[in-house]
Amino acid sequence: MTVAAIILAAGKSARIGMPKAFLKDNNNKTFVENIINAYRIIRCNEIIVVLNESVLQYSFKGDNNIFNQVIVITNHKPELGKFYSVLLGAKALSDVNFCFIQNVDNPVYEPSLLEQMINASGSSDYVVPSFNNKNGHPILINDKVINELKNESQTGFKLNEYLKSFTQKQLSVSVRSILYNINTEQDYYNYLQNEVTTT
Repeated sequence: MTVAAIILAAGKSARIGMPKAFLKDNNNKTFVENIINAYRIIRCNEIIVVLNESVLQYSFKGDNNIFNQVIVITNHKPELGKFYSVLLGAKALSDVNFCFIQNVDNPVYEPSLLEQMINASGSSDYVVPSFNNKNGHPILINDKVINELKNESQTGFKLNEYLKSFTQKQLSVSVRSILYNINTEQDYYNYLQNEVTTT
């Protein structure tokens, strides 16, 4: 069984003022570093990070470029939205059985959760983790969905709308962080204080 991950980090991060990929946790680790390391722990065959040009330039300011460890795809048209980044990532995949789709501003770093999702996939086309009946991130898609994305030419979808034609497995988990979504400075402050709101 082969597993990949697509990490979406091509947003403009206008409300934060810096690329969200490089926000740091209380251990001085960046979001993107933590996410990549989680997927390395579960031995992902491929890790693809989709960036925009400004994020890529920002990454070279540090001494340790985490992106040397992954496949980097540059989204030159971030204005087309997140689904376009998903398509770019999917088209760069080799033949894999499963692929996680992970937003860099949903900082979930739980390798055990990722393994739980793989084990729960069964015959479903994709798996969504759920905490207290609220769906969260990341999602896990199978090769059927991957192949459809590779052949998709339309960019105007939202991913949740696109997935409605596939079979879903909702996996109840005890990891509240699947609901975290860091969009603003206040969200980030709350995250650092472990008080992230999920409404």
